[in-house]
Amino acid sequence: MLRKPIIPSIMKTILLTILAAFFTTNAFTQEIKISISPTMNNALHLRYVSGGPNYNWRPGVNASLSYHFKTDNKINLAVGLTYQNATVKVDPFITPQDDPPPFNESINLLALNVGAYYNFNRGFFASIDPLIHFQLDYNDDNSISNQTGIGISGGIGKKLNLKSNMSISIEPKIWIYNLIPFQEESLPLRLTVAGLNIGLNFK
Repeated sequence: MLRKPIIPSIMKTILLTILAAFFTTNAFTQEIKISISPTMNNALHLRYVSGGPNYNWRPGVNASLSYHFKTDNKINLAVGLTYQNATVKVDPFITPQDDPPPFNESINLLALNVGAYYNFNRGFFASIDPLIHFQLDYNDDNSISNQTGIGISGGIGKKLNLKSNMSISIEPKIWIYNLIPFQEESLPLRLTVAGLNIGLNFK
């Protein structure tokens, strides 16, 4: 696969923009959310590809810290920082005569997100979060392509009040990383994650 180097100026501009949003919105925070998600992870092409290694689902974990502030009674905006640890099983089948054993490959990502939450009745909500993420442990020997890029996550959940200033939220959620890679590749893999996001919310 052809790879071109990341353009540092573009990365710096995007990163500084999101960091500026993160810190400026902190002054208007209505709620702080700490969440953790057990996840299942795979690397997908998101289109049909014939031949090559097979990738299979393996467990991982997602942890995040986010700041939420209201724009009206229905919509909350959020700025957050997320860490994703994912494992994917790689089966590097080549030919029946040359069939190396499967192995697990680890992927660690750090992501910044600016998202929106739409609040329905009875504590139900839907979320969508564009992500800018950086792979912390990539090297050229990896079987799975560099996941540094832009992705998206979304889910539908329910918030349960515990106290006047505390609640818990439960949200089945999907993350798709590397939708827009920062390195050009002919057949990029996208880390695809499904999990149950459990969060504690503090007002």
